[in-house]
Amino acid sequence: MKLRRAFAVVLVVVAVVLTVAVASGFQLYGDALEQSERESLGGTADVTAGQLEDLLAERSRTVELHAGDPALTSTDEERRASLARFVERTTFQGASVVDADGRILDIESEGLSAAERQDLSGSDLSDRLYVQRALDGETHVSDPVAAETGNFIVTISTPIERDGEIVGALNAALHLDDDAFFASVAPDPSADTAVRVTTDGTTLFETGPWDRADLLAAGSDLETADWTVTVARPEAAVVGAAQTATLLQLGSVVIVLVTLVGFAGWFYRHNLRQVDALLSGFDRLADREYGTRVDLGATDEWAEIGRRFNAVSRELAVRERELEATVDRLEQSRAELAQFTHVAYHDLQEPLRMVSAHLTLLESEYGDDLDAEAQASIAHAVTGAERMRQLIDDLLAFARLETDAGESTTVDTEQVLERAIDNLDVSVTAADAEIEYDVLPAVEGTERQLVQLFQNLLSNAIEYNEAGTPRVTISASECDGRYRFSVADDGVGIPEPQQDKLFELFTRGDRDDESRTGVGLAVCKRIVEAHGGDIWVDSTVGDGSTFYFTLPTPDEHDSERR
Repeated sequence: MKLRRAFAVVLVVVAVVLTVAVASGFQLYGDALEQSERESLGGTADVTAGQLEDLLAERSRTVELHAGDPALTSTDEERRASLARFVERTTFQGASVVDADGRILDIESEGLSAAERQDLSGSDLSDRLYVQRALDGETHVSDPVAAETGNFIVTISTPIERDGEIVGALNAALHLDDDAFFASVAPDPSADTAVRVTTDGTTLFETGPWDRADLLAAGSDLETADWTVTVARPEAAVVGAAQTATLLQLGSVVIVLVTLVGFAGWFYRHNLRQVDALLSGFDRLADREYGTRVDLGATDEWAEIGRRFNAVSRELAVRERELEATVDRLEQSRAELAQFTHVAYHDLQEPLRMVSAHLTLLESEYGDDLDAEAQASIAHAVTGAERMRQLIDDLLAFARLETDAGESTTVDTEQVLERAIDNLDVSVTAADAEIEYDVLPAVEGTERQLVQLFQNLLSNAIEYNEAGTPRVTISASECDGRYRFSVADDGVGIPEPQQDKLFELFTRGDRDDESRTGVGLAVCKRIVEAHGGDIWVDSTVGDGSTFYFTLPTPDEHDSERR
């Protein structure tokens, strides 16, 4: 199906679906909105019930706190004064103290006369549930009782304990008048929300348009008291919102359809054809068909995109040819360098072997006939030839680091270190060196080069050590997603001015050791950098040296390849 026809079909389908959906979805939307409103009312009821729970809990804590007043179990005067302070300083309108048998010891209430207090003293309240619960050790909120004023009263009773024994109970009377206790849960008078609090069918508090017949309501029960909170809103408010939303949706659908038709036509004419052509051009570039041209035309913007694409394509073609030529030259140079290195190595080694052999023969045949100065000269010449041979070997190893690197794999550095130690067995045994190492990790690298790296560092640590038993410690730790290795020795150390140039070719620090070529650490630096790491030294003269280097983890290498 062509794109133009597909656009037309899609537009018709969209128009039909949107129209039917809006027409038939009004009732569904209204039902969903009503259900959502009920859930919202339920949430409001839960919150309101929670607020009442908090209010009762706060009042209960006030009673419990005052029950600890020693005056309540002291003389009559002190007990009465304590109750008077309690009523005066709290929101409770009255309070009484009963003994362990439930008889009133004293009572205080707003407007209570001395004669009335005298008549009530000694009254038996043991049949009251709230007194029974308190004497059993529980703080209890009683069921509301209607007062003569028309308000409801609840009594919060809590035990009075002395020395771990319940000796009575403190009972506090709380008036549930609308303006005080329920003020915090009353909704905004301008809102259309109604709130009602009931207990066993009796209304304790209500506010809002409860005279409406079309109310949506939801309720929630309190846990500490047998109260139910009901929250309601007029259904008309919900339905009206649904009707308004539906009309807005219908208008929006019409506008969207008109806009969509116009945009689809313009978009097809000015974009889709050009996008297809551009994507085709990119596909050809991905196939390395550099020099590909596209003709996008249409608008000025597309024409500019086409010109820039063609310019990039031409530049890629030029760079590809240059890259191929450079690669060819590099391969040729690499082959020539390898050939030169091989020839130079053999051409230099053979004369050196001849010189060493003749000098050794001269010393063995005529050594006894030569004076000390001549023997010293022969020995110096033999040493120089040996040093030259070692230098040639080291330079060959340095040159082959790039031409004969080998394949990078996951390498167990602990096995690599053990191979390096085996290669240095003669030097290690002769120096009576002690080499210690922790469990070492696996890294990504070239095994042969890593053996050379450890071997060179160990050789330096053993060689530049004046201790009777050189000690070398190798360890590794993970740092910033890489492994950091350390090779620490207890040798003579390296002067700080020499440390910056230590890894340069032919650098031997400030030592006049003719047996060292100054190539070993340069090889180490080349190996570490070829693996994407860094190498450095931390050393103090007389306190030994620690060489650090970093190598990639196998995970890091895999992520770089991806």
